[in-house]
Amino acid sequence: MSADCLFCKISAKKIPSKIVYEDPDVFAFDDISPQAPTHILICPRKHFESLTEATPKTRPSLANCNWSPRNWPASAIFLQATARS
Repeated sequence: MSADCLFCKISAKKIPSKIVYEDPDVFAFDDISPQAPTHILICPRKHFESLTEATPKTRPSLANCNWSPRNWPASAIFLQATARS
């Protein structure tokens, strides 16, 4: 965790947010300034300054950002409702 990272603070629940999903590797929350009717940000819990810091060891954590929505309740309905045409 980085002391000055907004996303690390949200993950640690030091900043209030509407968490819509969380597991040990990933958390997701509603954007406070959405650009679409449903706009959710999905973040890894591990802090990365840049993707250049990613290694084979951190790959599963980053991959979970893409795969975690498939595990959410009613995810097929959620993904269908939020897909852009």
